[in-house]
Amino acid sequence: MWFDQGLVALRHPAPDERAAIVAALGLTADDPHPTDAPRIAAPGAPRMLVPVHDRSALLRVHPHLGRLTAACQRYGLLGCFVYVPPVGD
Repeated sequence: MWFDQGLVALRHPAPDERAAIVAALGLTADDPHPTDAPRIAAPGAPRMLVPVHDRSALLRVHPHLGRLTAACQRYGLLGCFVYVPPVGD
């Protein structure tokens, strides 16, 4: 089966939206990526893309599922995706 997803709409999250998701993920002040900021990607259902500094930050993610669920429901998000942006080639 194949389908054309179409364009993915991107936007920056509002400060309260970003803070709620980052806090629910258990990220510390040192964990966010220094140059890439979270974005909301909506290929239909929106989800927050959360870049972190490095792999050790990614491994420290310890979400509080109740808070994460509540924040996603409050802001109409399907969920979130935490990742380390690629470096170099």
